[in-house]
Amino acid sequence: MSGATPRTLLVGFHTDLNQGGVRAALDRLQEQGRPVPFLALASRENFLGDRADAFLPDARGFRQLDWAASRAWPAPDGRTWERLRPAEAVAMKMMDRTQRASRAGRAHESRKARWLQWATFAHGFLRHHGIERLVHCNVPHFPFQYVLFEVARALGLEVRFLMQLQVKDTFMVADRIDGLYEPMGEALSAPAPEVALRPRMEQELARRTGRATPFYMTGKGVPALARLHARQRRFFRGWLRSAGPRAAYRAARRRRGGVPEEGSPFVYLPLHLQPEATTLPLAGAYEDQRLIVETLVRALPEGWQLVVKENPKQRFDKRTTSFYETLAAHERLRLVGRDEDSFGLLLRSRAVATATGTAGWEALCHGVPALVFGNAFYQHAPGARAIDSVESASAALTAIHEGRFDEPTEAGCRAFLANLQKLTFEGVSDSVYLRDSEVPVERSAEACARAVEHALTGAAAAGPVG
Repeated sequence: MSGATPRTLLVGFHTDLNQGGVRAALDRLQEQGRPVPFLALASRENFLGDRADAFLPDARGFRQLDWAASRAWPAPDGRTWERLRPAEAVAMKMMDRTQRASRAGRAHESRKARWLQWATFAHGFLRHHGIERLVHCNVPHFPFQYVLFEVARALGLEVRFLMQLQVKDTFMVADRIDGLYEPMGEALSAPAPEVALRPRMEQELARRTGRATPFYMTGKGVPALARLHARQRRFFRGWLRSAGPRAAYRAARRRRGGVPEEGSPFVYLPLHLQPEATTLPLAGAYEDQRLIVETLVRALPEGWQLVVKENPKQRFDKRTTSFYETLAAHERLRLVGRDEDSFGLLLRSRAVATATGTAGWEALCHGVPALVFGNAFYQHAPGARAIDSVESASAALTAIHEGRFDEPTEAGCRAFLANLQKLTFEGVSDSVYLRDSEVPVERSAEACARAVEHALTGAAAAGPVG
């Protein structure tokens, strides 16, 4: 693009923190004589006012974007629909965020219609306005935002998103979901020189080698009204609408409950909360955690077991009865209670398996190998092994069983963080993480501004701390 700032669509940016980052980034580009020639915004409100050349409001979750809304614009041709076929199932499954998973079968036709309407609208909007680059405030994990992202990719447009890592006060800029951390892989896995960790990384290492409870598993920093709303939602949805899955979970516990005896080797699999970005889209092919279970039980060495724990915050109306029936069908699986000490299981295990969860990173910091099925920031750290088949899982577990696996160490985790701090921004881009931040909000806002400027004009992968 000859150094010119591309015609851009901003997607999301709902909070004061990242909205301020957008405004500051646009001001900088204006001062540099590099204004964005066309700027569109898809968000809850037009916080840019006259600076937005087009605004797409998030009215009722974009449900107003039916066939009629895009009839005057270019429609996708057959080749574009073919390129979009892999994204269709992901987008429809992502609609679990607004529809109950237990009714997914009956909702298939309505989800299919919405996918077709949204993809058609996204294609027409992007083509009509000549958009060249999309910048998302987070990894696209809500249905319409994901549709925009995938249609842009099908059209060959550039995509960017800010990505908060589960590392203290650390985020990056990325340009892909599949293989999210691959551009950083060589740098992250390289031996790190003896450099001092920045305070945020020292804090991260200290809490992961200790026994700190993740902030998102507590009520730390959550307003009282939000806590009350969550309790009401759990009661009306989690209890009144989830009798089938709840009963299936209890039946599975009765059939496969119990912790392995002391000294018995096992793999520990703490289940992800769903629906969440950590599985859809970041787990890729392993979004359905039953596939992780099936892979592991086929790969277990003789005498090993698989210990599975449901996420304590999981709502049963977002699981299906068949999910727990699948778990109960495996003789070498143990489904422990949701109140079981997760950290104790981690320390007793021979390996921790996860799609993208923090449990894998905690395992590495405590010398326990991590089997990673999705796109996790620590997948290139010493002691982590990417799993994409029964064969790769079997090879890793056999090596652990026979004592041939290069187990993780605290020194290896320190070296990994030394590399990571060079490739990321310091601060918070996702306001939820302000609850766990030691960085003043003003500094996070400045970091967001630099990240947005980087996304609008620069390379895709991460950015300097500065």
